[in-house]
Amino acid sequence: MKDNERSSWWRSSSPPADWSRSRAPRHGAIALPLHLYWSGPSSEFNLEEPAELRVVYSTVLREGSDEDVREWIHPTTLLDVRDSLWLPAAVHEAWDEWIAIHRVHAAV
Repeated sequence: MKDNERSSWWRSSSPPADWSRSRAPRHGAIALPLHLYWSGPSSEFNLEEPAELRVVYSTVLREGSDEDVREWIHPTTLLDVRDSLWLPAAVHEAWDEWIAIHRVHAAV
């Protein structure tokens, strides 16, 4: 999908080429910044809770910048939970190749 074919709301980034700057937490409590999570009673989530982890990952993949992805998405965890995330087609398309390649490498 070309950039000019995407809906105007679509802000999700593509997978980072370099995850070495990733600071993504894998466990514990986190609070997403307002530019990512502006609805709901709280922007605090417990990554130990599968449902809350899915909300965080879906939100960041839909709304986040490249920097947000490196800050909040742990690549190995994403491989584990990606199939359980509700994501728009444009986000799936942006990440499908990365997911396929890294699942093959993880399985080897």
